[in-house]
Amino acid sequence: MHVNFNRKYLNAEIGSFFKIVPTVVQQMGDVFPEIRKKEQYVEEILDEEERAFALSLDRGEAKFNKYARRRQSKGLKNLPGAYVWRLYHTYGFPADLTKLMAEECWKLQPPRPVLTPYTINLLFTNFNKEQGLNINDEEVSLAQEEAREARKGEKKGASDLVTLDVHDIAVLERMDDVPKTKETAKYKRGAIKSTIRALYHGKFLKSTSEVPEGEQFGVLLDKTNFYAESGGQEFDTGRLTVDSVVEVDVRNFQSYGGYVLHTGYIQYGSLSVGDEIAAEYDELRRQQIQMNHTGNHVLNFTLRQVLGGEVYQKGSLVAPEKLRFDFSHKASVTDEELKNIEDISNKFIKDNMEDPDPVRVVSIGMSVDKLVSDVAATDWLKYSIEFCGGTHVDRTGEIKELIVLEESGIAKGIRRIVAVTGQNTIEVRITSPRRPKQKEIQKAQVGDAIRLVETHLDQNKASTSFLAKLPASSSAKAISEAIKRVTKNKGNSVYFIRVDDVTDKVIHECFVAPEQASRGLVAIKWVAQVAGVVGGKAGGKGATGVGSGMDVSKMVEGVEVAVKYLEKLNI
Repeated sequence: MHVNFNRKYLNAEIGSFFKIVPTVVQQMGDVFPEIRKKEQYVEEILDEEERAFALSLDRGEAKFNKYARRRQSKGLKNLPGAYVWRLYHTYGFPADLTKLMAEECWKLQPPRPVLTPYTINLLFTNFNKEQGLNINDEEVSLAQEEAREARKGEKKGASDLVTLDVHDIAVLERMDDVPKTKETAKYKRGAIKSTIRALYHGKFLKSTSEVPEGEQFGVLLDKTNFYAESGGQEFDTGRLTVDSVVEVDVRNFQSYGGYVLHTGYIQYGSLSVGDEIAAEYDELRRQQIQMNHTGNHVLNFTLRQVLGGEVYQKGSLVAPEKLRFDFSHKASVTDEELKNIEDISNKFIKDNMEDPDPVRVVSIGMSVDKLVSDVAATDWLKYSIEFCGGTHVDRTGEIKELIVLEESGIAKGIRRIVAVTGQNTIEVRITSPRRPKQKEIQKAQVGDAIRLVETHLDQNKASTSFLAKLPASSSAKAISEAIKRVTKNKGNSVYFIRVDDVTDKVIHECFVAPEQASRGLVAIKWVAQVAGVVGGKAGGKGATGVGSGMDVSKMVEGVEVAVKYLEKLNI
């Protein structure tokens, strides 16, 4: 008996499935003691998963009913495979559930019977599949294959984001029928109705029929509920639809001087300026973004509690899979401090404090009205209060948990913490039950760099120099420590180069052994050769040289220049 039957005929409420957990723990807790320890956590996750699945069911069922009524009104007895595939691909509606509902759709609007063992049995024994809609599995497979081929047809050039430049914006400002986009609905849940004001593909169009097949284009609406990339929070994705006639897969969403562009690909059908559409962002993706955004506010507050009032935000990223927070702090954060940051953050979360949304002043745990009623009060120091126009959860308890993945330095006096919340913490718990300590991470990075050098020298006994490209995750400390280790072997000169995954700069450093120095190799001149290619500056003292550059595309050329410099000196 599937979930849909439970809801429709047994009146099962959403959010009831987790109630079986105590029984499962009672029966299976001795075999699986971990579920006994995490009973409340398991309940929370099951409840969250059930509600997310119910959302998919509601959307899919509403769309299915439209398809089914349309077919039945025409006296047709089949549901096209394209409809079945669309329900799965677009709305996440399981194909096997679609088949069951198609067989049952003779009772789309049944009078609900009084449920007794007899009437439940009657529903099944009187069920006649011939009265429902048939589904051809081959048609479903064909629709799936056609969708796959359509994806392949998206040209490589189309992966470049369609954008509006200053000239396009100037054109829009002269178009009286294209107002700036209203965005007030971006803080609300659910789809909204909107009207297409303009279509764009290198120029403004009247219809998507003018867009080459498989190429990306932009849609301007009179109003939208999507959130454009802003303040570190990533843009929404989703879809624009007209019933089952047209669908646009929205891959990106950016604001250009108040004109907000939905960019993506047509999945089927055609759109024209003036059409009314349904705008629907991906709520599950948005939910994780909201968790991470509120998590960023909690983390900011907690950092000041643990590290002191000199901590100030220097940047952030709010994505579905993680949050990233940059802040001012002179020293690296110790393992004990990281544990305190996690513990205090999670207490904040477990206290299930209110996070009003939307407001420009985000006050977690204290209402803004109460805050401004007595600005001299010191109670606000106990809460996270910031200016922010992003999207957040209603209460901190929705975040479930915050786990710090890593802490590192990205510039002098600037540190970075990467963390996850919500569902992403489950995967972290499974794959990484214990966060590596900072010293362990640095030790591993140093070890990797040293092994790279030693492997080369062991395999090339006559070699007196070595140039190595290190992983982007290698820290500056890892390189300097590796340089120190290499200096113990006075016969070899080394050059390390990498692209920093945080600043996107080329970082390079070298050490010149005495023997090569006597032959004219000077550390600062060596790094200057590379700096001349990748840009930036170079410096150093004595046997070591350091540099950084902005042009990552020239890194390979920089390595070649460093090698040629050695060849020029016959080294």
